[in-house]
Amino acid sequence: MPPGVEQWNFVDNLAAFLQGTTAMTISWPPYGRWAAGYGSGEEALKWVPKSQVAGKVGYALTPLGRPELGVGFDLSVSATSKNKEAAYLFIQWLNSKKTSLERVQLPYTLRDPLRLSHYASEKYRALWPDAAAYLDTIKTSGEKGLLDLSLLQQDKYDEAMTKAISSLWAGEDPKAILDRSAQQFDAITEKVGVENQKAVYRVWAAKPGAYPQ
Repeated sequence: MPPGVEQWNFVDNLAAFLQGTTAMTISWPPYGRWAAGYGSGEEALKWVPKSQVAGKVGYALTPLGRPELGVGFDLSVSATSKNKEAAYLFIQWLNSKKTSLERVQLPYTLRDPLRLSHYASEKYRALWPDAAAYLDTIKTSGEKGLLDLSLLQQDKYDEAMTKAISSLWAGEDPKAILDRSAQQFDAITEKVGVENQKAVYRVWAAKPGAYPQ
């Protein structure tokens, strides 16, 4: 990786890739459309650097072929809503085959293709020269991807891990970071209850995609 990469933000990484100074990258939102120059004339995407690698980029699964199946976008109806039926019908319309296909094709929505009909759409597959390969790779990723770990107070574990990685970048002793992280993890587990956490873990571990088959 380029020197100083540990200090990069999202736009730094995006700019380096679109300028052709890095060979590979893993990111969300995915760069596949922007690397191809799709949507470059959109007002909402003026902040995206102009692609210097259009026509030179391919798509592949992450190393080991097991991408992450991160948490997606969720829509729900509030129990206190005064228009529950209207809200539900709006969600139904928004995620219908026709409307959702229109949404995922917009270069600025940051909505990834998610339905089989999206992957098979001839219109989407013709949006740029390698759009078909892009869609095929995303479809395969969904089939082979692994679930994010989901435990009681998962956000607390994630927060501890994020702070640990930041401490590593800052130059702190790795062993001291690991020892502290282990103590933090144990404290979180004890707070929610070891047996409670074990029960939740067993349910998660039994789900398809929790572990490679």
